[in-house]
Amino acid sequence: MKALLSTLLLALAWAAPLGIEAAECPRATPEGLQSEPVGEDLVVNGMPMRIRQVRGKTELVDQLERTERQWKDEGFAVRRDRAGLWDVLSAGDAQCNTTLQLRAHPSPRDTSERVVGYLGVSQPHKSAARMPKLSGFALPGGVELDSAVSGSDAGRYSHALTLSSKRSVDDLSDYFMRHLNERRWEALQSHEVRGVKGDKGRVVSAQKGNERFTLVMWRDEQTRLQLTVAEVP
Repeated sequence: MKALLSTLLLALAWAAPLGIEAAECPRATPEGLQSEPVGEDLVVNGMPMRIRQVRGKTELVDQLERTERQWKDEGFAVRRDRAGLWDVLSAGDAQCNTTLQLRAHPSPRDTSERVVGYLGVSQPHKSAARMPKLSGFALPGGVELDSAVSGSDAGRYSHALTLSSKRSVDDLSDYFMRHLNERRWEALQSHEVRGVKGDKGRVVSAQKGNERFTLVMWRDEQTRLQLTVAEVP
C-alpha cells in the first residue's frame, strides 16, 4: 500500500499543473477495465482521495491509448508518464485530479487479464491539515511528520503515519511506553526486531478498547517511525 500511495502522490503532483479550465476530472472506471474499491474514503497528507484497483483483458499499450483517447474525447487534458514499473495517465485540474497507473499483468499465463493497476481520484482544493486528529495519546517533541494516510473500512477508522526524528529509538520507545501507560492503554509491549540485513528495530504496541496502537522504529541517518492507529472489530 505504501508503494501504491507513493506512486499515486507522484502522479497527482504531475497532474496538478495541467491548468485546464474544466471543473471536473474523469471519475468513472475507464472503458475496458473492471474495478473494485481499495480505499473509498482516504485522506492522504490532508488530501481527500478515492482509490480503486483495476484490471483488464486488453494489452497494456492498447488500453493506455484507449483511455487517453476516451479522456481527450471527454474534454480533458491528459498527461502520460512513466514511474518505475507503471505507465501513468493523469487528467484534471486544481479542483479534481484523476490518475490511472497500469502495468502488464505479472503472470499473464495464469489469467486472461493483461493489465492491472489503480485508479485514483483526488480533490486538492479540499485539502486540510496533513496531520490527522489523534486521540488517546500525543506525539513527543522532536518528531517530524513525513506522510499521513487516514481512511475507514466498514465504518472503522485507521491512521498510518510515517515520521522521522533525531531522537534515539530507545529514547522514543521509553517515551511511548511511559506515555501510553499514563493514558491508560493496555497490553503494552515493546520488543526488539531485526531486519533482513541484521539491523535492529523496535516495535511498541498497545490496545485501548477497540483501538490498536502499533509503532515500528528503526535507525538509519535518523530514527524512522511507522505508526498505525486503527479501530479493530
